[in-house]
Amino acid sequence: MSPRFLLLWMALISPMWGQTHSLKYPPSPKHRQVVLQVISSGKGVGKIVWSEETLAEAAYWYDKGDHETLNPLLDAAGHCDGATAEFMGSWLGETFIAQPLTILKAVSVRPRVKQEQLGFLAVMADGSGHEPKKMAQIRKLLSKYSNHPDSRISEAAQCWLLVLDKFESDQKNQL
Repeated sequence: MSPRFLLLWMALISPMWGQTHSLKYPPSPKHRQVVLQVISSGKGVGKIVWSEETLAEAAYWYDKGDHETLNPLLDAAGHCDGATAEFMGSWLGETFIAQPLTILKAVSVRPRVKQEQLGFLAVMADGSGHEPKKMAQIRKLLSKYSNHPDSRISEAAQCWLLVLDKFESDQKNQL
């Protein structure tokens, strides 16, 4: 079982406040619309609450091929904290490693402050950063794309490299 699947499975298996999630794909159009509204806004609608389970459900859909969920997932970064930030950071870092160009394209159209926020989530994972091997992968990919011919992509990669440098520096200073 891959760590990515295990992360999604763990987030979806624990019902919260009577809310249940499933690995049903594709979701009903109404359920999909409500979940995407909740993660974009950070506010519950009906029985669907803002939680890491709701993020995990949308992330699962993305991983199954519903790539229209990427922008609402990235929008969710604006109101992530605690468990939602941990889930979002782990998922975003893993997804960046698997699909760096897709993620950088989606990030590059956002304001610089949002790019930095997303970069921080992607490198911080569950708060302590990814394991060293994954951090090295992230750095290698960011270095590669920092020289991309599309200036928006190269600027987003450079922004994330600065965020990664700061994160690693802060981690070292805490030792």
